[in-house]
Amino acid sequence: MGRRGFFHVLLGMDQPNSESVDDDVSTGHHVNETCDRHEQNDTERQRDNDFLRSKTCDVDYGEPGDGATSQQHAQVCSEKETLSGKSSTKTRYVCTDCGYRTAYRSHLSRHLRKHTGEKQYKCDRCDYSATQKCNIDRHIMVKHTDEKPYICVECGYSTANKSNLTQHMIKHTGETPYMCIECDSGAVSKSHLSVHMRKHTGEKPYKCHLCEYTAAQKGHIDQHVMIKHTSEKPYMCKECIYKTAKKADLSRHMRKHIRERAYRCEKCDYTTAHKYQLDEHIMIRHTDI
Repeated sequence: MGRRGFFHVLLGMDQPNSESVDDDVSTGHHVNETCDRHEQNDTERQRDNDFLRSKTCDVDYGEPGDGATSQQHAQVCSEKETLSGKSSTKTRYVCTDCGYRTAYRSHLSRHLRKHTGEKQYKCDRCDYSATQKCNIDRHIMVKHTDEKPYICVECGYSTANKSNLTQHMIKHTGETPYMCIECDSGAVSKSHLSVHMRKHTGEKPYKCHLCEYTAAQKGHIDQHVMIKHTSEKPYMCKECIYKTAKKADLSRHMRKHIRERAYRCEKCDYTTAHKYQLDEHIMIRHTDI
């Protein structure tokens, strides 16, 4: 794409037509008779060079021919400007539902699917659908293959989702970059912060379809349905026949077995909850009389 075409794309405008080319010539642009490319005077070239520099982060977008990289960078800067309230006049496409701004019509079209619920990309292996193709690709890798290319160098944890690895790494660093504005709590992700904020707002968006129970988290609804409306007890003790519908109850139960095996024989696998029983075992099994 030529320099002129590049700038029109970056501005979110259509390619110049023949009339605009005539206007360019009449307003001082020069046409190279050898290759029909437009040349610019020094003032215009400086203006375009300034435009190639991000106003948000002061980083050069790149050469005009590097359209993909510069557009991606511009999108990131546009989103940052929108979030910070410093929207640029170049972000000419605006969402009327939430105020999202972008320099590109295609980005706005993709964004609008969040509001309309349109999911034009379909998984060919199940009923899953998504608003973006990259989400379909990620879904297939996570749900329909065993591939887990993202690996933690600290502990070996692996996942098919890059964002999962990013969130996992915070466990090693202890970082909580998302801070609550109501209290001193921090969260490892934006979604976790959203859940935390419901403690302050009292919002309980999830509702049980069998009774009036509501909850702030979907997991609480799932647990409620299993405990109150079914007889399912999926959490089972490996040491005895105990089973429960709540994971926390199983953890509490397992501590009983840990206490029962507080004393271990150093010469065999025998364990007991009482020291006198261990002494008796050693005397009977491992002492020559």
